[in-house]
Amino acid sequence: MSSSIVSPKALRILAEGRVSPDAGAPPQLFHVEGDHGRYAVVIGATVQMCSCPARGLCSHIAAATAWATASEGQRALMVEALGERRARDARAADELFARLAS
Repeated sequence: MSSSIVSPKALRILAEGRVSPDAGAPPQLFHVEGDHGRYAVVIGATVQMCSCPARGLCSHIAAATAWATASEGQRALMVEALGERRARDARAADELFARLAS
């Protein structure tokens, strides 16, 4: 780290031992398809953020947290549902392209 790109205040904070890495698990990034758009959700031991316009805990954060904390059986059901959704979306796209080609 070059001290020429770090401000004097940042250097002082570092020198005083006032920075420590989070001991928790690293945050996870999720993409959540909401009712009104697709949102990026970051959850971790000390962070919960969503790119939606809601303030505070939203359903997108709650859904991502449920995914991250699901049991093996619950996660299997979620993966199955995701696969079914992707298959439906692929079929709908194929139908649309077939209509456009005719």
